[in-house]
Amino acid sequence: MVVLKSYQKKAVRELMDKTVKLLKNNDKKKVLVLKAPTGSGKTVIASKYIEMVSKLQDKDFCFIWISIGKGHLHEQSKNKISSILEGSPPCRLLEDVIRYGIIKRNAIVVVNWEKLNTKKNGAWDNILMREGDGINFIKLIENTSSVRKIMLIIDESHNTTDTRTSKELMNIINPEILLQMSATPKYIPSGEDIDDNRAAFVKVSPEEVIESGIIKKEVLINDNIEEVDLDNKNSIEIVVEMAIKRRLELSEAFSRENVKINPLCLIQIPNAKTGEEILHELIRILKIKGISIENNNLAVWTSNKCKNLENIVDFNSKVDVLIFKMAVATGWDCPRAQVLLKLRESGSEIFDIQTIGRILRMPERKHYRNEILNRAYIYTNNKDISVKVGSLSLVKFLKANIKPKMKNIILRSYYKEPSKDVVIKREILDRIFYDQAEKELNVSVNRNAVNNLYALNKLNFNMEIDNLESQLMYDGHIETVKLDRVNVKISHKDKRIKVSEFDIEEVFTTILKRASENFYPYLKELIYKYFNDVFNYNIKKTGVITKIQSLFIVNYEKFFKSILNSTVEKYIEEYSKYELKETKEYYNDFSIKETKLVDDVSYEFFKSEKNIYDKCYLKKNRKQTEKGFEDFLEKSGDKIIWWYKNGDSGKENFAIRYEYNGIPHAFYPDYIVLFKTGLVGIFEVKSKNDREAETRTKVKSEYLKKYLKEEIGKGKNVMGGIIEVSDGSIKINIGGKEYASNNLADWESFKC
Repeated sequence: MVVLKSYQKKAVRELMDKTVKLLKNNDKKKVLVLKAPTGSGKTVIASKYIEMVSKLQDKDFCFIWISIGKGHLHEQSKNKISSILEGSPPCRLLEDVIRYGIIKRNAIVVVNWEKLNTKKNGAWDNILMREGDGINFIKLIENTSSVRKIMLIIDESHNTTDTRTSKELMNIINPEILLQMSATPKYIPSGEDIDDNRAAFVKVSPEEVIESGIIKKEVLINDNIEEVDLDNKNSIEIVVEMAIKRRLELSEAFSRENVKINPLCLIQIPNAKTGEEILHELIRILKIKGISIENNNLAVWTSNKCKNLENIVDFNSKVDVLIFKMAVATGWDCPRAQVLLKLRESGSEIFDIQTIGRILRMPERKHYRNEILNRAYIYTNNKDISVKVGSLSLVKFLKANIKPKMKNIILRSYYKEPSKDVVIKREILDRIFYDQAEKELNVSVNRNAVNNLYALNKLNFNMEIDNLESQLMYDGHIETVKLDRVNVKISHKDKRIKVSEFDIEEVFTTILKRASENFYPYLKELIYKYFNDVFNYNIKKTGVITKIQSLFIVNYEKFFKSILNSTVEKYIEEYSKYELKETKEYYNDFSIKETKLVDDVSYEFFKSEKNIYDKCYLKKNRKQTEKGFEDFLEKSGDKIIWWYKNGDSGKENFAIRYEYNGIPHAFYPDYIVLFKTGLVGIFEVKSKNDREAETRTKVKSEYLKKYLKEEIGKGKNVMGGIIEVSDGSIKINIGGKEYASNNLADWESFKC
C-alpha cells in the first residue's frame, strides 16, 4: 500500500477542488496543469487523484493515460499505476481494451504515445489507428464519448503534444478535462482562463519534496577527481573510474545502514553512430574492472542490444552498471540509480533534466543518516555543462507576445526545401578542398613539403602538439531545490589533463561531423590524403594519423574551419548544377508570430520601446552593425510603429528568392519596419567593409529591389534596401537595378 506524503495529499486535494470548478464549465478540453518537481511522484499524485474522481457518484468518467518514451515504458507505467491503486479502479493497456469497443466507467487505459502518434504518407501507421473491419482507436473513442466523459492524462506533457499529428490525435480524443503533468510545463494558465473555469493550476514546491525525503538533497559533479590517478588515461577512462569508485562507496554505505540496496550506475551514450564506438570502448574499460555482461553485473539497453535488463529495478539486482542511449532516458524509473555518467556527445554540454531525474529519487522514500546516500552523483568528460529544461535545448525559455493592438503584416515569402540527395564525388570534392586550402594556407601539391612547411610557418600555423591538454570540470554542485528552475548555475573548478589519442580522435570526428554529417567520412580520408600529398606525412607510420588530427584541431578555428565550410558550400553549388533532383520551392504568406519563444543561452533581453513584442529578445552574437541600426530605430520617435528582427532560416521566417551562380537560394532580410504612414520597410544591414564573396550583398540587393517592384505592382505599400551602418551614420542604397557598393551617388542618409 502506497502511503502518500503530506505534499502529495495536498496536491490531490487541490486537484479535486480545481476539478469541481472546471466541471462548472460545459466546454470540452478544459486544462488542469500539475507542475511538480522531477522525482516528486507525479504518477502517485495523479493515480490517487483519479481514484478520487472515480468516487464521484454523479459523474461518469473514464481515463486515458498517455505514456511517453520508447519501447515498453507504457507497460511500466501501467504496472506502476496498478500497484498504486491496488487494482481499483482497474488499469489496462490499450491493446487489451480496444477489442471491447468501449472504455468502461472509471477504467484507466494506458496508451503508448510513440506508437499511436505516427503517420506514414498521411495515413495512420499503427494498426490500432488504421481503418478496417475491426475496431480501431478512433472508433473506440467515438463509442466511449457517446456515453461518458473522457479525462486525458499526459505524463511529462512538455515532451508530447507539439507535432501536427499529436494535435490531430488530441482533437480526436476531445477530452472533458486534460491533465498535464510536468516539472517544466510549457503552458501556464492565464488568470482569465482560471477565472472562466477553462483552466486550473496546481503547483508542488521542490522544498516540500526534499523535506519529505522523496528526492535527494543535491547533485555533485566529478566530485572525487583528486582520488583518481590521471596518468596515461583518456578522459573516458578517468570519468569511468570516478563513477565506479563512487558506486562502490555508496554500496558500502548502504551496508553500514543495514539496507540491502545495490546502487546502480547509469552510463549514457549518444544516439548517433559515435555511440556504438563509445559503447565498445566502455565495455573494454569496464571488463578490466570485472564488470561485464558475462559476469551479469553489466546491462546494456540500446536499440539493437538489450542485455541483463530482467529485474534491473529490484533493489538487490546484481547489475552494477547500465549503459543506455539517450532515447530511453525519458520516463524510465529505477529508484536505486544514484550515479550518472554522461559522455560527451558532438560537443554537447547540456544535460536533460529528465535524465538527471533518473538518479534523483530516494529508493526508500526517505533520507539516511549518512549524507553520502542523500546525494546524486554525475560524472562527465565535458569541460562544462548546463541543464536542459523541458524539450528545448536550453536553460530557460523566454517568451514574448505581440503588444496589444499592434497591427500585423502579410508579406509574400519564399521557402526552398533542403535537398537530401547530394552524392559525394571524390574527384570534385578533392579538387575543391585543395583549391580552398591553397588560398587559405598558400601551400600546393606542386611544391615540395619543405617549401610548404616554410609557407605555414610564415602564417604562424601552430605546430606545437606534443603536450596537448584538455579541461575537465570537477567539484560541481547543483542544489536539487533549484533543478527545475530556470537559469540553473553550476559552480565548479577546472583541472587540466593530458589529452589521449582516443580524445584527439573524438574531437577530430566531432569537428568534421559539425561541418557536415553527410561529408564526414569523405572529409576524414581527404584530410589524411591532403597532409600526405602536401606535407609528406605517411599515414602508414605509427602515430602519424594522431599527429594530423592534432594539427588539424589546434589550427581549426584559424584556418581549417573556413576551408571546410567553403569546401562543402562550393561542392554543393557546383554539384547542384548537374546532379541534384529538381528543387522544391514554395511561396507562402508571412506574418509575425503572435508568440515568440527563444532560449536564454543564445538570446538576451534588449530594452526596446519600438519592438513589436512586449519583451524584445535578440541574439547575443548579432553584429555591431545590427546593434547600431536597432539603436537608430529606437531613437526614431513617432515615425515608426514597430520594428521586427527577422530570423535567418526556416519557413517560419520571411525570405526572398534570389539566384547565385544559377542556383536558387533564400535570402532572409534582417529587419522589417512598420512606419506610421502604413509603409512597410524591408532592410538588410551591412558594414562599410562588407565582403561581397561572403555576404553576396550585390545579388541580394538586386533581388530585393525586384521583389519590392513586384509587390508594389500588386498594390502593396512596401519599400526597402541595403542599409550601411558605419561610424555612427546610417545610409540606404538608392541605386538603380545594378548594385554598386562603392558608387557614392547610390547612397543617401537614411531617415525614418
